[in-house]
Amino acid sequence: MLELMRALRRLLPHSQLDIVGPVEPDMAALLEQVRARDPDLARAMNVRGAIPSELVPDELCRHRYLLHLSKVDAFPLAILEAIAAGTVPVVFALPGTAEIVSRWGGISAAAEQLEPLLRAIAELEASSSAPPIRSAEASAYYSAEEVSRELEEIMVSANG
Repeated sequence: MLELMRALRRLLPHSQLDIVGPVEPDMAALLEQVRARDPDLARAMNVRGAIPSELVPDELCRHRYLLHLSKVDAFPLAILEAIAAGTVPVVFALPGTAEIVSRWGGISAAAEQLEPLLRAIAELEASSSAPPIRSAEASAYYSAEEVSRELEEIMVSANG
């Protein structure tokens, strides 16, 4: 994430990174190192910490991208929330995550392949069109009503 931000700031100098959510001790230590070694990058980062769950949709709507560069989380709820909010998820293409992004929209690349992510973001920023995110369809597909209906179908068919 930090390497991607460094590269983005070279291309798009006004890029900012908001870190939202609980900050683990290892991440806090890494952020302190960034502050000491790379003050320019540190100024571009805003550590927001945890926010109440009811504020998550508004927070996502305030941002153009959600960086979720996990190498292990193959079905993160944050990606679905971002898509529903119309925020472009930027992810490593893990099984599960890759299918979500290919179906609903977003940017993905193989794990640790930052160059394709950087290129796709730069192209999107240079474009005059909106990001191709299928928010309304994803929101309907993952709605409480639709998920309840599907679970009911599964339970009925399992009980014969």
